[in-house]
Amino acid sequence: MKRMTQSIAAASAMLIIAGIASAEDLKTFKATFDKEMEVIILTHGMRMTELAQQYTVSLDAVLANVKKAGDLDKTTAVMNEIERFRKEQAMPVSPSALPDIQHLQAAYNKKAIMHETEEARSIVLLAARYDKALEGLQRRLVVSDKLDQARAVQNERKQVKTSAHYLTAKEMVASTSKPTPVQSKPKPKGDPSWISREATYTVSSVFEGFKPLPSLLSYEGALHLPEKSWDGFAFHTKGERGTHIRIDLGKPMLVQRIEVWNRLNQNNWYAAEGIGVWLSIGKTAIGKPIWKAREAKRLYTIELPEPLRARYIKIGHEKTGSLHLAHVKVFGWSE
Repeated sequence: MKRMTQSIAAASAMLIIAGIASAEDLKTFKATFDKEMEVIILTHGMRMTELAQQYTVSLDAVLANVKKAGDLDKTTAVMNEIERFRKEQAMPVSPSALPDIQHLQAAYNKKAIMHETEEARSIVLLAARYDKALEGLQRRLVVSDKLDQARAVQNERKQVKTSAHYLTAKEMVASTSKPTPVQSKPKPKGDPSWISREATYTVSSVFEGFKPLPSLLSYEGALHLPEKSWDGFAFHTKGERGTHIRIDLGKPMLVQRIEVWNRLNQNNWYAAEGIGVWLSIGKTAIGKPIWKAREAKRLYTIELPEPLRARYIKIGHEKTGSLHLAHVKVFGWSE
């Protein structure tokens, strides 16, 4: 597996250089770029699959040891973790209480972040090379008085730089030099209150005609498609990889619970399947993953084991697809 991923990465570098060097029009440039992006995504997917296999093998080894020792509680804990990981293929919100599993989970997280950062850097580098090649093509088209084609190239450059996939990758690369982890805090006295009513949010992209509405957080005002009582959503992204929204609470607060209301039309709930939630103090930080949806449903309620101090709440996909939600409500304490 490792040799295969290394071969793919090496081949991808040659592909982009050769492809861009020989490209003569936008269609050829774009085809080369798309092919290279597929290689990057495939390589990352293979690395994550390999990491998951390593984690499973390590769990099996721990299970054999605790069984051999005759420890029923530890055997049960390891078996539960094996089953949980088989279903979720991700690390849990809270680490295991068993030290042996904690060690494996910490190692998994460290390696996963390394793979994700490597993928992000490859995407940013590819986009930079692509933009440079398109810039040259754009100039040649202007010189040749092919202005319509030059505008098409210019539009392609803008689309790449504003795509959710590129912005997510750029954000991750920037965050590697600015670690701002969320912090666990003792639970304050009193019940958590609604702390996101006055918050703001941004979206990774906007599907034509469906600009983000403040009703997502305020619960006031109409949703999109108000003429349909059985449907409605506050925003609608394009169908890109890494689509997401980012809620800004205005300042760091203690977050205890998050309610995510899906689009009202049940036939469209599937778009939220697999979404995740990340918390961070800094806007460009990778963020701490706290939850991931197992299925598509009307309401997701994320209850944290303990309050976490955060300002930014990212909700979105790691896969390709659009995202459209009706409401999000965050409960906690304002510091």
